[in-house]
Amino acid sequence: MFKGGLPLQEGAFLLKVSKERLLAVVVPGENEEAVGLSREELRRVMEEEGIVHGVLPEPVAHSSGGLCVAQGLAPIHGEDSKVKMHVKPAVVRSPKVKDPERDQVDFRELGSIVNVDKGRLLLEIIPPTPGTSGKDIFGAEIPPKPGKERKLKCGPGVTLSSNERKVFADCDGKFVMVDGRPSVYEEHVVNGDIDMSVGNIAFGGKLLVVHGEVPPGFSLKCRGDIIIDQGVHNSLVMAGGNLTVAGSVVGEETVLRARGDVEIAFMENGPSVEAGGNLLIRESSIQCQGLVGGNFYARGKGVV
Repeated sequence: MFKGGLPLQEGAFLLKVSKERLLAVVVPGENEEAVGLSREELRRVMEEEGIVHGVLPEPVAHSSGGLCVAQGLAPIHGEDSKVKMHVKPAVVRSPKVKDPERDQVDFRELGSIVNVDKGRLLLEIIPPTPGTSGKDIFGAEIPPKPGKERKLKCGPGVTLSSNERKVFADCDGKFVMVDGRPSVYEEHVVNGDIDMSVGNIAFGGKLLVVHGEVPPGFSLKCRGDIIIDQGVHNSLVMAGGNLTVAGSVVGEETVLRARGDVEIAFMENGPSVEAGGNLLIRESSIQCQGLVGGNFYARGKGVV
């Protein structure tokens, strides 16, 4: 009926309705005589055609060049579910391939460290909204599109709530997002030396592994155990558990502290060692300071 417009005043004007039935406008017709728009005829025609909602008290100019005489209410579509972060996760780098042939990835090494305690609320899913209905100019209700539910996939070290909307840390460790999956890792691995790209480390998990050395000026702290494959030189290393250094411990500014046992290949030139448990020297210890809560052991041939 409104495809080409409904004639008004013998074709002087046309009443048009938008495809969505949300807008009614009056535009000039083919009659070239200058005539004014009859409000009474417009009102009568609109009532006859059932245009009853959103009728404007006075026509207003419209961008189409005509006059808007009725405007419906568009529906407000629902919003999709959202993720609310209670803890900002680490900014992760691309995973490093551990074994190219097997395409294995060591996710423990990903990103910087954001420490979380067991039971910490990490994030939650805010439910989607249903939206709000609209109404066209004929008074018919226009249903909204409801928001979509987002399914969350989790990695290791986390627990979902019973309603699957909240994610909690299942252990002490570092919180990272890997491919959109929240994960908490109890171990942190550095595949190489500690340098400026790595920086000082404070890790709340159970194990910190450094496959390299700790050069002067850096500090390593871990709530659990620390394993260093090479040496420590004029740096601070503190472990809440056991501490193992497979290489040399050298320098007057070197301080090693552990609540558990400490095992070192050899020490020299003034380092200080504090062990809450036992202290084991595999080769030699020369010009060092030690405070040992347990026993002191020396293995193999060497000098103390």
